[in-house]
Amino acid sequence: MAWHQLVGFALAVTPIMLTPGVSATLVVQRVAKDGRGGGFRVAAGTACGLAVHGLTAVLGLAALIAQSAAAFSVLKEVGAAYLVVLGIRFMWSSSRGRDARPATKSLPWTLEGAFAQSLVANLLNPRAASVYLTLVPQFVAPDDNALAMTVALVALHIAMQTAWLSLWTMMVSTARRGFSSEPVRRSLEALSGAVLVGLGVRTAVQNAPR
Repeated sequence: MAWHQLVGFALAVTPIMLTPGVSATLVVQRVAKDGRGGGFRVAAGTACGLAVHGLTAVLGLAALIAQSAAAFSVLKEVGAAYLVVLGIRFMWSSSRGRDARPATKSLPWTLEGAFAQSLVANLLNPRAASVYLTLVPQFVAPDDNALAMTVALVALHIAMQTAWLSLWTMMVSTARRGFSSEPVRRSLEALSGAVLVGLGVRTAVQNAPR
């Protein structure tokens, strides 16, 4: 395992990681609603989702899904529908206000919690899977132990993504004082919902990786 391969992969994946997407949007919505802990739960759910994608890549299942137009189409459409529904729910929730929602705690095994929402969103995200299908193989040399190198690259990506989302959580949390009022918080929730709907539409129209 060569360090230059890990460094090269880190540099290549950084622009993808920093591109605003589902997880970054969920962090904003959850920090505005639940505070810093909500953002960290989004980071944890994202990490678990990426770990599952990484496992499928190691087992070769991800490549099989990508090569099957039907399987990839199902994953893409279900993922897009989930983002659109989640976005609409956020916008509807923002229009009702805090007092209209029941004061119950979101449990981790329900789809109401930050962890579960980010986990499902990442599991159904073809872009997350495509990182391991198209980018990782470029950094595995012919004389490498392919399994060990793939695991190392996946672990590096998960660590980087978790660190970035944790940093983003702290940045948003620091700025939270400026949008702590109910009207501003509801506006941010509505905006987050609109972004998720847009990401869902983008997911629905994108093509399978080649």
